[in-house]
Amino acid sequence: MGLASTPEPLSRQVPPQYTAVEQGKQIIGVPPQYTSQKCSACGEIVKKSLSVRTHRCSCGFVANRDHNAAINILRVGLDTLATSVT
Repeated sequence: MGLASTPEPLSRQVPPQYTAVEQGKQIIGVPPQYTSQKCSACGEIVKKSLSVRTHRCSCGFVANRDHNAAINILRVGLDTLATSVT
């Protein structure tokens, strides 16, 4: 499966933020800085180069670098949403 099987040309696809709004969802921008370096288990900053794909913290938490970042981004988004509602 390649680009030939894409339902619509890439230039005509709807950006995700428009699809989310149409479905009644809210989008929260989260700054990506340090999200892959901050341990999602304990909050410690674990410096690593981009070539290092596994997050390993002294607290014992081990995860794929991108998964660790996704947890941190989700947490910031949820915290932002919670504080904007109250």
